[in-house]
Amino acid sequence: PPTLDYDFQPQWQDQYTVAYSDIVDRHAHVVAGQLFGHLHADNFRLPAPSARLQQPIFITGGVSPVFENNPSFRVWNHQGGELRDFTVYSANLRVDGPQDTLSFEEGYSALSGFGLESLAVSEWRTKVAVPLLDDDGVWRRYVSALWARDDAADEGVGASAEFRRKSACGIQHIRQRDFEECVRQSRR
Repeated sequence: PPTLDYDFQPQWQDQYTVAYSDIVDRHAHVVAGQLFGHLHADNFRLPAPSARLQQPIFITGGVSPVFENNPSFRVWNHQGGELRDFTVYSANLRVDGPQDTLSFEEGYSALSGFGLESLAVSEWRTKVAVPLLDDDGVWRRYVSALWARDDAADEGVGASAEFRRKSACGIQHIRQRDFEECVRQSRR
């Protein structure tokens, strides 16, 4: 996806991110959604506030647990060309060795999991992205969804204030320079 990855490094060169964003913005009237994978984490990114497109970039988690994530996938609810909601299904892996069985269970839906009324950018911005830095409940829900693990906010990188700052900025800024400025500002 045209975003920063799990280490907050750009996936694409900046000129391609800008070109992609311009194309999507020009065709916002026909784009129903931006659906990506590859980052092995259940996530989303927001377009710039000036963008005409009112759908976030949605990034689904991975079924391979190579980054300590539990395997997950999304099932989308749509009506015609409008994305209405998604439900994430995940499987809890044992940490003590090979799995005898693997069972995917319903995890959360975007609307009920984050208290959204729709999948619009404005909902994600006001109810998730902006409060992420200060609201521990939103942070716990976000990090649990990120790796499909309930304990993710309590240990390791999920408990880091720096990771929290970078996550909040990474959601709102898909370009490296904007992200870095946001992180600098959030440290003040």
